[in-house]
Amino acid sequence: MLKENDAHARHSLALVFPVYNEEEVLPQLMEEVQRFREKNPYVEQVIFVDDGSKDRSVELIKDLASGDNGVVLLQFSRNFGHQLAITAGISLVKTDAAVILDADLQDPLEVVDEMVSKWREGFDVVYGQRIKREGEKS
Repeated sequence: MLKENDAHARHSLALVFPVYNEEEVLPQLMEEVQRFREKNPYVEQVIFVDDGSKDRSVELIKDLASGDNGVVLLQFSRNFGHQLAITAGISLVKTDAAVILDADLQDPLEVVDEMVSKWREGFDVVYGQRIKREGEKS
């Protein structure tokens, strides 16, 4: 059970997206993130960490996020790997918690609601486990 001041400390959230050559999905991702944020104003930060993309990912993020002060872009000079991109993204978080999601839309943003619900119940770490991936035989 949460104490009153614990519940207050579990208010704001950041979404962290490691990005590597994702120009094809970024417009759709940004649309989905915008819709999700409109329904969930507790999402105060959206952090994109570009891990040395060679495509137009950086330009697209800049264009799609222009004027949105809740969006942060960290651009690596070269590819350092997925885990370092996640670590760098987490280091920029200024909210009470963060959810790390792949930019390729494999994980729907709707799962964030379930994770936040568990977090607000008092869990410090919440993670998802995929049971089935679309297109795979069980």
